[in-house]
Amino acid sequence: MFRILRHFSIASLATIVAAAVLLVMLYREVAIRGIIHLGEQNNISLAQTALNPLEDTLLEYLNRSRHSKPKAGDPHTLALAKELDKLMQGSAVVRIKLLDARGIVVFSTREDQIGDNENSNPGYEAAITGRVASQLIYRDSFNPFDQTTGDDNLIQTYLPVRQSDDKPVRGVFEVYTDVSNLVVQVERTEKLMILGAITIMGLVYFSLLFVVRRADRLMEAQRLTIYERSRALEIVSAQLFTAQENERKRLAGGLHEGLAQDLAGIKMKLDTALHSMKQKKPREELPLLQGALSAIDRAIDETRSLAMELRPSSLDALGLVDTLGWYVKQLQDAHLSVSISLSIDVDEMDVPAYLRTSIYRVVEEILGQMVRQPHVSSVLVRLKRSPDQLTLTIGETGQPYRPSERPAPHDDAAAARERVLLSGGTFLVESTPWGALRISASWPLYKASFESLA
Repeated sequence: MFRILRHFSIASLATIVAAAVLLVMLYREVAIRGIIHLGEQNNISLAQTALNPLEDTLLEYLNRSRHSKPKAGDPHTLALAKELDKLMQGSAVVRIKLLDARGIVVFSTREDQIGDNENSNPGYEAAITGRVASQLIYRDSFNPFDQTTGDDNLIQTYLPVRQSDDKPVRGVFEVYTDVSNLVVQVERTEKLMILGAITIMGLVYFSLLFVVRRADRLMEAQRLTIYERSRALEIVSAQLFTAQENERKRLAGGLHEGLAQDLAGIKMKLDTALHSMKQKKPREELPLLQGALSAIDRAIDETRSLAMELRPSSLDALGLVDTLGWYVKQLQDAHLSVSISLSIDVDEMDVPAYLRTSIYRVVEEILGQMVRQPHVSSVLVRLKRSPDQLTLTIGETGQPYRPSERPAPHDDAAAARERVLLSGGTFLVESTPWGALRISASWPLYKASFESLA
């Protein structure tokens, strides 16, 4: 049975977790882009403010660096460092670099970086062509694989240095701005967003779970109701068949034990009277009595036949197995051109009492029709039981038909089908590739349910 609550809880939980993760990742991406944009704008404003008064000093320093390598203790380096220190005081700038047209660091607030070659730096490559570039070195505290470095949470902005917009770029001014406070605020907001997403998604999840759980209970209750009603219908059908067969049994017994016995008694008396009259040799009474005896014989035969059609007395006296054997023998004697085989793999006690009459009637109706088909040469009747059901199979066997001899399908199985379905079974009509017919009827065995009917 499909467990909707379990499948929904797993699928919805996975979906909600994935949605929460995607929302947090989206927020993080937007936040990082916001930090870069804000930091870049601040750096550009700060750098442009610094470049205006220092433009001549920077250009002169770059000219000097072309002829001699700058040194930390050089007076020009110290003078530039003093000017830039004033710029950095009271601001978020933590480091400044000056690169020449070759990408060599000719000045840095960190003296150990002077002389480094950064001509492969993407920021330098953009600035040397006249464009402003920025990048953020961001350490994600939520990512355990991020390693701590000295440049964490710094925005690097690269600005071209030149005399005017129509002059070639002489160098690159690099500014490092600390955005740690902004990152802390973003991460704090990220934590709140994660907590809020978990809370909201959790409320949505448990609300949906409550609805589905209630729906699952309603569906289960409806399923049980349908199952109980189906079982009740099967029981009622079996009871109807039992009542019908009991009535038939009563009528058959009345016909057999009452009318048939009376007719037999009348016959005996008439037979005695006829014997006496034969000795006296009457001429007119003798033919009348002989006709009466013949009529009584026919009435007795018809009464017994009617009683047998209502309910074979052997079902009660001998049981289903012996009755089926008797019926197959009678049918075989009447249809010598057809070979009828009977295979019974059950004991009499294996067949519930409420099914015995139904099984006999189905065999009587289906087998009686099948042996009358002109092309049927052999038939197999098999009754077997599995642990939970009883199966009756009636099928044609023998040599395959030629296409021109393929028999027409049986249309007279409707009564047997209805009998099987009303007694709680299933009915199946199959046809082999060569046209032979096989009819199967199966009944589930509910011992507890039909105990009272047995």
